[in-house]
Amino acid sequence: MSSRLKKYFLYLAIFLLIAITLFLLSRTTTEPLKPIESTKISGIYMDSLLLEGPKKAELTLNKFKNSDFDNATKKERTTFATYKIILLLEKNKLDSIPYYTNEALNNAAEIEDNRIQARLYYTLGSYYRLIGDYSKSLEYSLKGLSFSPVNSREKVDLYNNIGGIYFELDDYDLALDYLQKSYQGATSLKDVKRTAIAYANIGNVYLITENYIPAKNNLRHSCIYFERINDTINVIKSLTSISKIELMQNNFAAAFSSLEQAKELSLNTELHSQLSLVYQHYGNAYGGKKEYQTAIDHYNEAYRLSRKNQIARDKMNALDGLARNYDKLGKFREANQSLNEYYRIKDSIYGVKVRQNIEELKWSTVIADQKLKNELLHREVDTERLNKANLTKTYIIIIVVILLIVVFLWMLYKNNKKSLQIANLSNDLLTDKITADTNLKLIQEVQFQQELEIRNKELISLNILILAKNKIFNDIESIIEYGGMNFEQTLYELKNIIKSNRNQENDWEKFKKVFETVHPDFFKTIKDKFPQLSKTEIRVCTYIKMNMPSTEICEMLNINQNSLNKGRYRIRKKLDLLGTVDLDEFVKSW
Repeated sequence: MSSRLKKYFLYLAIFLLIAITLFLLSRTTTEPLKPIESTKISGIYMDSLLLEGPKKAELTLNKFKNSDFDNATKKERTTFATYKIILLLEKNKLDSIPYYTNEALNNAAEIEDNRIQARLYYTLGSYYRLIGDYSKSLEYSLKGLSFSPVNSREKVDLYNNIGGIYFELDDYDLALDYLQKSYQGATSLKDVKRTAIAYANIGNVYLITENYIPAKNNLRHSCIYFERINDTINVIKSLTSISKIELMQNNFAAAFSSLEQAKELSLNTELHSQLSLVYQHYGNAYGGKKEYQTAIDHYNEAYRLSRKNQIARDKMNALDGLARNYDKLGKFREANQSLNEYYRIKDSIYGVKVRQNIEELKWSTVIADQKLKNELLHREVDTERLNKANLTKTYIIIIVVILLIVVFLWMLYKNNKKSLQIANLSNDLLTDKITADTNLKLIQEVQFQQELEIRNKELISLNILILAKNKIFNDIESIIEYGGMNFEQTLYELKNIIKSNRNQENDWEKFKKVFETVHPDFFKTIKDKFPQLSKTEIRVCTYIKMNMPSTEICEMLNINQNSLNKGRYRIRKKLDLLGTVDLDEFVKSW
């Protein structure tokens, strides 16, 4: 065989190797995801149209209603009803919303567009949150999350609405968690309006928790963003929140300046739906200056407007302000009337059954998320196993091709000894690779089992909390339902239940037995490493280990938030923790 022919055979072998490698790589590539379009009706993108202003969006909807509605598909009817509700919410025309709600839900059940369903459930969640039905609001919002695409505006809006629900239920830690998710989603999408809304809502959480500097910074950022997109309604809301911060810091001039801007915007732009909020904050400001009668006049106007707009939370805030200022003037009968109406509305919104429904929804969501994570973990392991199997096949094919080329070169150069050495070396490499893959597989299976055990322990802890809460609620509800007309007997039985549930030492011993079945080494670690901790401090650490929020820890220990904060500070001091170390993460690592 001539040297030229040998050279051609060598080129052919290299070409075959490259072709086979490219073919194998092409088999492992994945098809890119298709971009998700904005929701549209009759060929027009409604989300983009809303950014230009509600009037254009309303004209489009009316035109569609008058021309194409009879021939519209269920998908188009659902989209029409959804955006009609959005516009009614913008105008605070809440009386027409139930009609469009029924229309949307009837059609949504028969369409398969996740984006439209997510938008619909977010809209319904916003409506029920506005009228004070937080149980339904949370139910629809959580349902919307199951339909919303990843990294979508719908998911950002739903996170924001759920954060708002928990904010109004005074669960500020959970509210901030969801609002931070909303902010991260909005910034990743580079969505100015949603970023501004996240700034405003996070600022309000900091405001209510008396972190005034970050509160003011976030609210000022929100004003800048809202002004950039001409969102006057939200500018007014942010200005009223800023006025409240100034009032809390006794900066009356700055507070009134912000309120004057908000009032002027409300009157000039005919956004009278926001006047209730503005007058309410005027009442706060005049009350702070001890001008009680002027404060009462503004609260009365705020109450009148909030009744007209059917906004439950605004009515409560106005009534609360009236009761406080009537009391200051010695008008106790008027104060009592306002206070009775305030508690009537509050009981309808925040009653025991409502809070129980909220708690059940919250914990069922946590458990469902945990199950989903476990399923995803199983899928990842299965996918990894499949990938390893495919990778092994690929290696085998490549090695076979290499061996063929080696054999071909051996025939070409007539060098049997050299070809055998190459083949042996290739076999050694293959054996080492298979051994390494097998060891890696065993390690990952052990890690997977450990992870499953941790997840199961967390689920048991959650179930313990749910069962304990439900028992207390069921006992109280049973006594109220069957107590009859004997008020004193009913009160006596309620006090006994409260005393029995406050018997912390007995409950604590029972709790420890169950807790040690889930976390057997926890108390031993505390005794060995941190003997300086008191009994109460050990209990605080135990509840932190169970991932309980601050509000629930306070309830379990019968203390207020301030006492809990002091207790946490003492624990950090006894554990010699630096300021950069998170106490919760440190305790959970035991």
